[in-house]
Amino acid sequence: MSSFKTKMGFLILLTIFLIPSSFANGNYDYRLGDVNCDGKISVSDVVYLFNIRNMDIEDGDVNADNKISVSDVVYLFNYYDKMSEPIAYAMSMDLVYYDADGLEVNPYNGESFEYKIFTDGAGVKYLLKNQTQAEPAWANGKYDKIITTPVDNVVSTSTVHVAYLVCNDENGDVLNTISGISTTTGTKTWHFDYINQHLTGIEGSDSKIVHLGHPDSLDYEKLTTLNPDFVMNSLDGNRGATIDANCKDKGINCVAFPSWTEQTFLGRCEWAKAMAAFYNKEKFINSYFSKVEKKSLNAKRAASGTNTPAVSWGYITSKGYASVPAAQSYYARGITQNCKADYLFTQYTGTGFAKLTKEEFLETTKNADIWVISSATKYLSAFKDRHVGYNQLNPVINGRVFCYSSDFYQTGIVNTDEILMDMGTIMYPDDFKGRSTKYLLAYNPETNEGTPYKP
Repeated sequence: MSSFKTKMGFLILLTIFLIPSSFANGNYDYRLGDVNCDGKISVSDVVYLFNIRNMDIEDGDVNADNKISVSDVVYLFNYYDKMSEPIAYAMSMDLVYYDADGLEVNPYNGESFEYKIFTDGAGVKYLLKNQTQAEPAWANGKYDKIITTPVDNVVSTSTVHVAYLVCNDENGDVLNTISGISTTTGTKTWHFDYINQHLTGIEGSDSKIVHLGHPDSLDYEKLTTLNPDFVMNSLDGNRGATIDANCKDKGINCVAFPSWTEQTFLGRCEWAKAMAAFYNKEKFINSYFSKVEKKSLNAKRAASGTNTPAVSWGYITSKGYASVPAAQSYYARGITQNCKADYLFTQYTGTGFAKLTKEEFLETTKNADIWVISSATKYLSAFKDRHVGYNQLNPVINGRVFCYSSDFYQTGIVNTDEILMDMGTIMYPDDFKGRSTKYLLAYNPETNEGTPYKP
């Protein structure tokens, strides 16, 4: 089966078959592509899919074209090696697993492991090992620092980090390792019950988690007292560099998780696997990510791609310029790839956000079908003043303006599939009839209110 001729012969023998679409739940204990549920993705899954088609569409429709057909067999045949890799979407994540002899293995494809080496966003290589394990001789020169897993004392500097911890949590065993938090959210508007129950400064909390202030003015004296196994750092611009430098100065591990650089929503979500490595939660996170991945593809399945909408995404900031997702950002890829729509700012390359004049932004948005304001109503009180002439823009005239919910950057990370489904719902309302959005809300500029949208 491994030779080219054998594979070609196999493909020639394929017969067209079709299973109607339905969005019942898939089997999330197994990864997308592991259709025979043997714990690994291999050519045997291709053979299985060719012979057995009676499965849920979330499991069998591997190319997300809204049917189980010969095209899925061909797709799996061509990509099963890629799909079996430990990290399928996160392009900037470097996490390698090893057996006792230092050979690379793949725990996400049924292989056992002993050690891990995680290279963070700052290029620091961490050897992750259990307390009872010796430092392996083969790893000499391969790492800079050692962290013993599972960790039991961490500090977060972003709500996204907390979301990754939530993804890995089983009955509080991961969340209870948070000793301190420093985020722009502060002590307000948290959408994670655990944080509301334990963060200092929140009314009614037991103050188990120390609030370390805003990341731009983090209380390093308190941080030193906490003595965490490591501080989580997004490494975003000057703020991230300052946190990294101060932690190094105090001898505190500062591990960079720059998931914001990813080019897909699933790539950003998959950084939860990096967090799992520090807690030995590979098996748990595998089921979580399999669920998110399989359900995320429902957005692509449902979006017909007919009458393709033109989408503007962004807003004018308090500094007078407009901020829009760059062409290779996960927002832009979500619009064009997951939802088959047209994004109006593809001329701005990069994975982050691009700056443009407010005049150019308004002129482009004027003829858009949909406008997503990349902020929540809490921060849009000056919307009308900043967007003079907004009421002359087609999306406003046609009632096709949306904004973020207040938990977009918190529980939205945990529910990436729901964000993508929300995007599909607002872009193709006829294809998502009866579904109500959670993270992208219909926005009323006159009242500065956002409400769930239900076509």
